[in-house]
Amino acid sequence: MLKVDLNKIIEEAALDEHEVAKELFPANKYPKVALDRVLKGTGKLDSDQMSKLASLLNCTVSQLYTGGGWKAKTKKGLHIFTNDGYRAELDLKTWKTTIYHNESLFFEDVIHPEQITLSAYLRDLDSIIKGKK
Repeated sequence: MLKVDLNKIIEEAALDEHEVAKELFPANKYPKVALDRVLKGTGKLDSDQMSKLASLLNCTVSQLYTGGGWKAKTKKGLHIFTNDGYRAELDLKTWKTTIYHNESLFFEDVIHPEQITLSAYLRDLDSIIKGKK
């Protein structure tokens, strides 16, 4: 399962928690209390806060996630996901997913013709790979 380990991110980037709190919760009267809830696991970041965090760290939102093994990048109308010898390319015009294993074609089809969450798409990639091994 993909997770954002905010404690680890703050520690590894040597960020000041008070500054992070002000950035992520600018409208909150007590931003540090709100950040502490997220750090303890009783609160969550929304998409705007995730974008702000990625901007603060000068990275993409997908780089904030850990645990799934998939790394993501975008190139010329393709979303490209890589993980342990596999490369999945999602064509943004046709919705076709092409999966390669060690540079050999492994799978090619439209997995979902409509929008889905990133985590659901990555779960589908894992299922396809596990089913084909």
